[in-house]
Amino acid sequence: MPVGGLLNDMIHKFDQQASKHLEAQSLNPFSGKFSRSPSPRPSDEDYGKPLAGSKTEERGLRAKSHINREILELCETIYDLGTYNKELKKRRKDDEGSDDEDGENEDDGTIIVTFGELFEMYTRINDKVVGLLIAAKKKGFVYFEKEILFQRRDDDVLIALIKPISEIRAIMKESLSPAPSLDRGEQTLS
Repeated sequence: MPVGGLLNDMIHKFDQQASKHLEAQSLNPFSGKFSRSPSPRPSDEDYGKPLAGSKTEERGLRAKSHINREILELCETIYDLGTYNKELKKRRKDDEGSDDEDGENEDDGTIIVTFGELFEMYTRINDKVVGLLIAAKKKGFVYFEKEILFQRRDDDVLIALIKPISEIRAIMKESLSPAPSLDRGEQTLS
């Protein structure tokens, strides 16, 4: 083989390596040559969601349904405990025979419990009470001042049920529909 042909082959291989390197650098966001993303980004509505009909989607739907059941149970516990506290206060007021002429302690129908009472009662049922309270607050079912509650430190923080329990039950009943079950014979991507 002539020397010129061998040299041309080496130059050609070097040029191929150089172009591969430049292409790789254009994909590297930390290089000075970054120019594009490695793949086209999916549409925003599908981004981060599992494929429809996949086992991953089924597991996600079951998990969401389970969390919603636990949130409903928490709201019902707050309702029951708050209603019990209202009845107890009413009985004490009746036993004392005091009139509320000023209207200061007028009952507006809001169900309120303290975090300490709820924590003591609810931890026997579920140990995720703080996380469920945060989820219920995001859904607009309960309200409390702080961002997160801690046992003992926040025992006196008031937690209010801000929607009627019947409305919460109706909202959660819609979201508690059973997750679609995949037939075991179906082949899906997960």
